[in-house]
Amino acid sequence: MQVLLNEASSMYPFLKKAVFPSSIFFCKVEPYFKTLEEGVSYFVMASASAYHQHKTTLPEVLQVEEKNLFLQRGEPTEHALADSKKQFEASGSRATIVSFGGGAVMDLAKALKHEVGVPLVVIPTTPGTGSEVTPYSVLIDHKRVKVVRSHYGLLPEVVILDPRFLQTIPKDLLGFMVVDALAHSVEGLVSKFANPLSDALALQAIRLIERASQQAQEPGEDFFETLQVAGVLGGMVQGSASVGLAHACAHYFGPRYGIHHGAAIALFLPGVLSWNASDVKVAEKLEKASMPADDLLARIQGVLAAFDVSPPTITVRGDFDIAECATSIKKDVCMLTNPVRWTEPRLAEFIGMYVASNHS
Repeated sequence: MQVLLNEASSMYPFLKKAVFPSSIFFCKVEPYFKTLEEGVSYFVMASASAYHQHKTTLPEVLQVEEKNLFLQRGEPTEHALADSKKQFEASGSRATIVSFGGGAVMDLAKALKHEVGVPLVVIPTTPGTGSEVTPYSVLIDHKRVKVVRSHYGLLPEVVILDPRFLQTIPKDLLGFMVVDALAHSVEGLVSKFANPLSDALALQAIRLIERASQQAQEPGEDFFETLQVAGVLGGMVQGSASVGLAHACAHYFGPRYGIHHGAAIALFLPGVLSWNASDVKVAEKLEKASMPADDLLARIQGVLAAFDVSPPTITVRGDFDIAECATSIKKDVCMLTNPVRWTEPRLAEFIGMYVASNHS
């Protein structure tokens, strides 16, 4: 994963910090937009599937004409960002951007907001990425490499948490999203840049995900709200302390092999935690947090089982170069905050445990 600083001198070099959006509302979307003054125009960026599924639920002010509606299909790419910017500028307005959907469209909307300089309201429809509360935007370039933009200006001004929109997520996808949220907290807890606030958020997010996992087969009244809050807390952890090797591996294999980010995380997270926890300082940190490594591993496996998440098998192509893979993963920005320094030979050994060759 490459990093674009985007004049982000305020973020680099890394300092221990906590960064959040200006306002988070726990409400249905309709009351929020009713409180706003008339005459405000909106440029809506939405996941195509989420928009068509929930269009009738959205306030009338968000059911905009075609020129003010950008529907995102597929992955968040730099090409899609260019298309959305062209459409925004062609609309001729300085409308507030409203993002409706999951992490892909949120990352696009955050990048566009930063480029055109207008406010952003985010309505997430998934509980896993945490993008609604992070100062990052991750897009895929023409080489299939994930490029992360980092800047406080990427943070939305307003986040509206309406758990109704989570209720239609297919169960298999929901499981992957939950695992991603869990990984933000697990990796953030042992990050080099963890701090007292991010630790508290991480521990609470893990507890909430565990609580929700007990209802995974028969969701209770507060199931989706619990997952949504856990996802936001995990996003705050990621935005404040960042993550580590499990995310670096997912960034490499996900776009190259068409693996859902959460599925890749499910594959690598337990092993990464075990290897990192072999370091005395990491083990001591987890003990002090009342989550020793073995206990935390059991919790992770319990969540995977509760949501029926089966980690994928990665079958690499015949030209797969494990040394190149290790080098690329080591360069991932998430490795800057992994608690243990990994050499390339050790990374290659670790990766070799998870890939199968296909020489046909």
